[in-house]
Amino acid sequence: MASPQIRYGRKQKAPNNWAGHFGGSVWEWDEPTQEYYLHLYATEQPDLNWENPDVRQEVWRIMRWWMDKGCDGFRMDVINLISKVPGLPDAPVTRPGQQYQPGTQYYCNGPRVHEFMQEMYQEVLSRYPNYFTVGESPFTHDPRDLLPYVLPERKELQMMFQFELADIDKTHTRLVPRIPSLPEIKSVINKWQTFMFNHGGWNSLYMENHDQGRSVSRFLGFGTSADKKSFDFGLYKQDLEMYWSVGAKLLAILHTTQGGTVFIYQGEEIGATNVPREWDIEEYKDVATINFYTEELQARKGLGVDKPNMSDVMDGINRKARDNARVPMQWDDSPHAGFTNGTPWMRVNDNYKHINVKNQIDDEHSVFSFWKQMIAVRKAHPLLVHGDFVLLAPEDEKIFMYTREHNGEKALVVMNFSKHQETVTLPDSLGSTAKLIAGNISHEREIKLEAKTILQPYEGQVWLLGQ
Repeated sequence: MASPQIRYGRKQKAPNNWAGHFGGSVWEWDEPTQEYYLHLYATEQPDLNWENPDVRQEVWRIMRWWMDKGCDGFRMDVINLISKVPGLPDAPVTRPGQQYQPGTQYYCNGPRVHEFMQEMYQEVLSRYPNYFTVGESPFTHDPRDLLPYVLPERKELQMMFQFELADIDKTHTRLVPRIPSLPEIKSVINKWQTFMFNHGGWNSLYMENHDQGRSVSRFLGFGTSADKKSFDFGLYKQDLEMYWSVGAKLLAILHTTQGGTVFIYQGEEIGATNVPREWDIEEYKDVATINFYTEELQARKGLGVDKPNMSDVMDGINRKARDNARVPMQWDDSPHAGFTNGTPWMRVNDNYKHINVKNQIDDEHSVFSFWKQMIAVRKAHPLLVHGDFVLLAPEDEKIFMYTREHNGEKALVVMNFSKHQETVTLPDSLGSTAKLIAGNISHEREIKLEAKTILQPYEGQVWLLGQ
């Protein structure tokens, strides 16, 4: 395949049955060339043909051009999808009744991807000191598959974003979430924390990005075994108003006390939330959102319903749509949240007069100030970055608790993910002497670590043990 893109001729039938990640087929007919081209995502994002050495050399040239300009490095979007299985075979039918089928097994962590990454290192990265690289790795939930990308001796990339936590509420339908439980969350975090550190790898820590809903709207108020069928999970409506600040600070504790490199997405540091549920579909701009809504609407009309009820679809969109992270940044309480004097590409979140940088930057009790505090705590205690991770009480549906230990220091992180006061029984092995080094509530009062510790709703504490 000498083309710079992956192309096939004959308009009568697309080359295979792969489903696109934004809906429809991965193939688009190009009239001028009389060929199909492959696009795993949007039609405006054709997949490059990495099998073609001329394509790779052009990519290396572009990368060197940026590095020579002073660029410090690269974030590589879905980099683990660049190598496809030869022949691009049809995907097996796993979704009966649907025209297009998931084909990730034929292009996720493909046969030549590590060869391409090592060539990138030789042709580009090895020529520049102190560069930085991080890649995306969707559809990769086994750390054994991700580890080869980040092992230093393999000379590929420095870090990779794993998607298992981001996909924790995912179903086979992109924007219809399921309800995760706290033990599921703990299991995912524990797996990546322990495996990577035990095998010489490194973790990239994130709870938000441009492709995800806001963390305070997704990672609080988890479902339990008793309410597993209830859709209204997470901090929402009156709960969000009551627990927004303490909940956002709790997530900051979780984020900054794990091992690896912390990534903070714009707005996360002020506790930005998802957009209001009351927004109509016309307010959403993302292609994935619009395509999903349109396909679902047409499918329901096909069942003979002229004006179908789409409220359940809008529930899912409100939870999962990428638009939640793509509204203008909320700088202050002026029009358009101070982002622009012009007309922004989409509506500003309605809560911008309350949640904005100006309101928080000089408030020592704000979410923003707490993030600064937790970053300072992390810098002061390297065990939070490099320490062994040991999960405690893995099946507890309300309490998330673990220890970090490094070079003779040991810390305890204990967090209440419930909107009720909880009593936590600590293991005897933790000892009886400790110093509180961070807390989203407890730093405001004198306390000591007890065998039975009472935590307020969404309270988190970080203790240095043996002090």
